[in-house]
Amino acid sequence: MSGSVIEAVSQAAAEIAAQLAVEVYHIEMSGRTLRVLIDTPTGVSLETCSRFSQALSDELDRQDLITSRYFLEVSSPGIERPLYRPRDYAAVLGRNVRVQTAAGVIEGRLVGADQTGVKLEISHDGEPAQATLDYQEIRSARVRASDAELFSKQQEPQ
Repeated sequence: MSGSVIEAVSQAAAEIAAQLAVEVYHIEMSGRTLRVLIDTPTGVSLETCSRFSQALSDELDRQDLITSRYFLEVSSPGIERPLYRPRDYAAVLGRNVRVQTAAGVIEGRLVGADQTGVKLEISHDGEPAQATLDYQEIRSARVRASDAELFSKQQEPQ
């Protein structure tokens, strides 16, 4: 998909998100799959994903934005959410993250995030250390949930 099509899809998604009181967290096209991650401060239910998916699908068909066959996936970023923008990192300060760089994987507690990069508290040879990374060095990153977060008995948001 061209950049202008992604921009048009993003605009349509933003308008629907405003109507449904959700945030568009991320949009990407991978092969023939259009993946849209949505979020709210209290989490995202299956019902919310379904409503957003139907509304976006209808709008994309109405505007004929994607002319080839595609699959639409709408979901929450999840507990181990991927991190894309500086504000995504800032929102999870104090959490453990896993960062993939060209040099390898770095895991640690996110202690700083600004417009240029991030700071992690890590363990280097068993000793506490800090790693500072520019966003340009980061290939991908995601939150690493603790066992307590993964295995707590929380009710799904409604």
